[in-house]
Amino acid sequence: MSIVIRPATAADTEALITHFQALNAFEDAITHTILTDRSAADATWQAAAAGVAEADGVTLVAERDDAVVGFLCMGMREDDVYVRPEHRRFAHVTDLFVAEHARGQGVARALMTGAEQFARQNGATRLTIAVLKGNSGAEEAYLAMGFEPVSTRLSKPL
Repeated sequence: MSIVIRPATAADTEALITHFQALNAFEDAITHTILTDRSAADATWQAAAAGVAEADGVTLVAERDDAVVGFLCMGMREDDVYVRPEHRRFAHVTDLFVAEHARGQGVARALMTGAEQFARQNGATRLTIAVLKGNSGAEEAYLAMGFEPVSTRLSKPL
């Protein structure tokens, strides 16, 4: 029952859409702003895939027993001009999801290890990820993986 981390292929599309629908539902329970139907999940996957391609990134899937149990999307980015040149190139994880039945079994950590390898191979000096306020499980997991808070983004409903 080992976890295999690999780049996503076209054959993974159905699984990715299913997982994006579950991710949308999970995030909607926190924010109450996310569309959770199948067409929204398909659109979310299409937008994520386009963002990955545009940012010279990768979508990784976690596979166990021939089934996709999680995924991670990430892209390469350049920081602002006021950042020292040697620290400008970084990788950003835009999406990470693990199926509920596979949580707590090292899937997210394995995906992040794959992300770190990709980031290093592509010249990144750091890896970043955002977490929704209220998603304490993810925040605790990321902190345990060595991430540190850098800033707080605030939002005000209008």
